[in-house]
Amino acid sequence: MPAGAEPEVVGSTAFQARVQQALALLKVRDPAAHAIVKAYVGRIEQAARSGMRAYVYPPTFFLTDAAANYSVTWAAAVIAHDSCHSKLYHDYRGTHPGVEVPRREWAGIESEVRCMKHQMAVMRRIGASQRKIDHALANADGHYGSDRGVR
Repeated sequence: MPAGAEPEVVGSTAFQARVQQALALLKVRDPAAHAIVKAYVGRIEQAARSGMRAYVYPPTFFLTDAAANYSVTWAAAVIAHDSCHSKLYHDYRGTHPGVEVPRREWAGIESEVRCMKHQMAVMRRIGASQRKIDHALANADGHYGSDRGVR
């Protein structure tokens, strides 16, 4: 997918404001992560469960109020995390035209580990607290995605 515009944000006024704050934080403190979000996430939508739907158009990240409202840095980190999943999906699709993207290529344990590493690096660059980084680190073995029951 080519670089795009800022994702469309769908949800309550408060949700939209928090997501816009998170995107602005990424833009200022981690422009590379922000560029991945712009390229691989077309919509961020308020939802009861969080998860990335990279296979829809536009690629949509469903985000819970709890994750969005925990803190601006946490919202930015989880947006960056799921943009990584979408990037993996679209990178595979780009190198294997006409082939269905296997789930393990973008949403399996190995992909979760890669996206958790990305999330932790982003968290450090955007100034997340050590407590939040430690929480992400505790989930960096890939079980986090399967615990959420998403994707």
